[in-house]
Amino acid sequence: MAYRVTVRDAEPTRLPGAGLPWDKSVKIADCNSPAHWTDGKLVVFSSASHPWRAEGPDLFHLGEPTPVEWDREANGGRWIEATFKHPNETLYGWYHNEPLLDVFSVQNSGKDHKLTAPNIGSCRSFDDGRTWEDMGAILTVSDDSYFPETRNYYFGGGNGDFSVIVEGDYAYLPMGLYNRKVEEQGVGWARLPIDRLDDPVGAAEKWFEGGWSQPGLKGRATPTWPAKGDWHSVAPDVYWGPSIHWNRHLNCYVILLNRAIGTRWEPGGIYVSFGDSLADPASWTEPEPILEGGSWYPVAYGLENGDTDKSAGEVARLYLGVESRHELVFG
Repeated sequence: MAYRVTVRDAEPTRLPGAGLPWDKSVKIADCNSPAHWTDGKLVVFSSASHPWRAEGPDLFHLGEPTPVEWDREANGGRWIEATFKHPNETLYGWYHNEPLLDVFSVQNSGKDHKLTAPNIGSCRSFDDGRTWEDMGAILTVSDDSYFPETRNYYFGGGNGDFSVIVEGDYAYLPMGLYNRKVEEQGVGWARLPIDRLDDPVGAAEKWFEGGWSQPGLKGRATPTWPAKGDWHSVAPDVYWGPSIHWNRHLNCYVILLNRAIGTRWEPGGIYVSFGDSLADPASWTEPEPILEGGSWYPVAYGLENGDTDKSAGEVARLYLGVESRHELVFG
């Protein structure tokens, strides 16, 4: 594959965002912000511990966001990072959850920020994303993968910071791997059968050592893009936060990646990788830099009718969180 991406300046714009838990007047996007179309309206979710929903005629004319409702409380915050509108009109979603875990209780004592290890869960909505049913965690890690002594400010293990795209019989999830073992850190993959969307717990499987051979719950995962510097050291160098879309101009899949180079995930640039096969995570290209520095959560939104964060053509809008100051030109 010989693809390329050109980044060019564009008129600044922003997503409506989600209110901060401690100041709802401040709107951010602390995750990937998935989108879908319903009855001629674009619906976008952004999260900051809790998801907010906005809709409008297009990406640049979204209305005021409102917080969604959950059917039950959770241990820790939930960030909806991916959605899939089924032909039967059910809206399926996947969330990043950051639970408070006993294994970190000593390390969290007296700290201004609570160390956690995220997991990934499934949810669904029958009213276009205004209220959600939490169906439970589908991707977790084994207890021996936690690292309470980590130098990382946020995570001492877990799976999270992901996106989802559906092809054929599966929903594929590229995700961040935060294992205590450096050889199992980076960006890896899981998949969930489409026929288990309504019964997802126990159905997901992780890519490990060349096959879909590990269970989603407490299974191991092999990174497609492994860490170059240990997540849990004072000098990490790791890709994370993959955002995937199908690019019809290139006729392939595209993933945008963050790169963390500090214990508080200081940004080391935005990167891109290309792939022809979701079934074979080993087939993707080595990430290439497209933007120096940058910020968190790069997402490409297509600009043609019907496009979302999951589809784009020759030109897409690049968002970093809620902010967009660039376009991506694929060639």
